[in-house]
Amino acid sequence: MNYSAKGERLFDGTILLVLALLCLAVIIPFWYIVVMSITPLEVWTNTKTAFFPPLNKITFAGYEQLLTSWRLPRSFGVSVFITLFGTTLNLLVTMMMAYPLTLPTSGSGHRSCSWSSSPCSSTAGSSRPTFSSAIFT
Repeated sequence: MNYSAKGERLFDGTILLVLALLCLAVIIPFWYIVVMSITPLEVWTNTKTAFFPPLNKITFAGYEQLLTSWRLPRSFGVSVFITLFGTTLNLLVTMMMAYPLTLPTSGSGHRSCSWSSSPCSSTAGSSRPTFSSAIFT
């Protein structure tokens, strides 16, 4: 890079340092969890190895236990059910609250209906303001 001033070099160095620190703030906890998951509990409590487990003590027994258990498929099923049910309920409520905004009204009109749908905006935040701003323009 061509630097025209010493300040630009200092600024770029500062940005690189901040990005490197943020990168380490993400990588170090992830590495710690991976190391804990492949180190047996007895070895972990005796040696307190934080970042580099002894290579002869690494085991994948925890992953084997997790993947052969009946609980993993069941937990996936529960997660899928909760997600589908919650999304369906959210869409249903959002459609019911948005429908009156499409009808021509008299009196205070769309403004009162728009304010009545404000609880819905916490669940579908990006669609309601766009729709409301299109009505009032």
